[in-house]
Amino acid sequence: AEIYFGSTGFFLPPQLSNSIDICKNLYEDLYDVNFVTGTCNDNNTDKLLSDDYYYVEVYISGAIGTFWQVTRELNHPYPNESGSHTIATGSGNTTLLLGPFLIQEGDWVIVLEIGNCKYTDYIEAPDYCSGCTEFNDLEIRNIQCHNTPSDYDPTNDTWSFEINIPAFSPMSTYKLSGAVTSSSLNYNTWYSYSSFKINDGCILITIEDSALSEENCSDGIKFSICPPKPCSGNTFCDLEVFLEGFECDEGDPQNPNDDVYYINLITIRVAICAM
Repeated sequence: AEIYFGSTGFFLPPQLSNSIDICKNLYEDLYDVNFVTGTCNDNNTDKLLSDDYYYVEVYISGAIGTFWQVTRELNHPYPNESGSHTIATGSGNTTLLLGPFLIQEGDWVIVLEIGNCKYTDYIEAPDYCSGCTEFNDLEIRNIQCHNTPSDYDPTNDTWSFEINIPAFSPMSTYKLSGAVTSSSLNYNTWYSYSSFKINDGCILITIEDSALSEENCSDGIKFSICPPKPCSGNTFCDLEVFLEGFECDEGDPQNPNDDVYYINLITIRVAICAM
């Protein structure tokens, strides 16, 4: 929840409380709800930050025969996207294991609606756990689409982003290579990069700091950033797609070459497009 403080017309930025329960007095003792954020999993890639993930457990009791719904609301969704979607529904007492969620997506708000009650909690994504600990707080923000030139052709749209690596009392600088080439970058400082073509897809960047003794810091840690949706053309063709889950089918347990996987996608806010 957002809390505002102010006086005589001056207001401080809104502050997020850890959690809030909104429930009619008649029902406030009916349900017992608890949210637990898991730790980072490096996905067996010790030099790639972007696939680090975690789970969130939700415990619901006192809900026999009662319908409930869980919604996820991203703090910083991509432009032209709501960042909000339903991630679980059901009824009765249960323990939910939600995820996996990518750490790179940042913090978010979880909302559980059950009966006449609404439970809200702030989910803080854990630090990355791949490789160099100095880079574990990497932040990416302000991913934006640019209609350049200003026309109705989405194929020439470009995009930009900002990056920062928070660090405690840093004694050195770092550099970026790959899709971005930049050196002598200071920790605790935001840097902006732009002019990437959306049509070219995701980009891969390597972070290095040769002054750090930890092996993966000097050898380099990689991360990827994907572009936003195009921002020119027919704006009525608005589409949001979320990963609901995935499943692995091992086929013959003795033959790893026949393994396949399936993904389930949720599509929302689809409008009829006038082509």
